[in-house]
Amino acid sequence: SDIWSFGILLYVFLTGEFPFDGESELEIQIKTDKCELNLPKFLDEDCVILIKRILTREPEKRPKIDEILLELEKW
Repeated sequence: SDIWSFGILLYVFLTGEFPFDGESELEIQIKTDKCELNLPKFLDEDCVILIKRILTREPEKRPKIDEILLELEKW
């Protein structure tokens, strides 16, 4: 959950918005469960890839913090 939370914060810091939106709490929950991200076009491709990797539904498929830090160093 720490990696997931980091991904949410990274998204918010970069965009000023939350990654999952909707008209109701239920709609937001459904989008979150399906990992339906709203990715702005102004985000760099490498950034989009990293955010998608971090906000993967299955925790075991998410990158570890050292992998994330290596990616961030490239930016």
